[in-house]
Amino acid sequence: MSQLLLRPHPRHSLPILVLVAAGDVLAIALAAGFLAIRNWSAVIFMLAAALTTGGATWAYFARASLGIEGDVLVKRGALGITSRCRVEDLARMETSYAPQPTVRFIRQDGSLAFRMNARPWTADQLDALRVALRLKQS
Repeated sequence: MSQLLLRPHPRHSLPILVLVAAGDVLAIALAAGFLAIRNWSAVIFMLAAALTTGGATWAYFARASLGIEGDVLVKRGALGITSRCRVEDLARMETSYAPQPTVRFIRQDGSLAFRMNARPWTADQLDALRVALRLKQS
């Protein structure tokens, strides 16, 4: 089996990144307002919120990946949580769009190997993965 490593595509996730950035700017502006009236707990809360959302977003794009390592499909998340499934155990990739774009990897026995949000991945990336895995799209 070939090696393949895919990373989330930031430009494909631009709406999410814009919302996070706008929220962070708003939280910092609110923190400045609370600082002016010396509400220290609100300042700390707003700065913590901005740091948490910005940091989590950065961590996702820096750490998350989807790839084939030898004969195993590996999905890594922002927190280092890793899901694995042997390629020979997979039957298909299923894509659904409601309530949000989701890709599910289904085993030969019909059970769910894992699922992931499809938004950070381009169609070309998902097609390349499906071809490398030799799976049907459903």
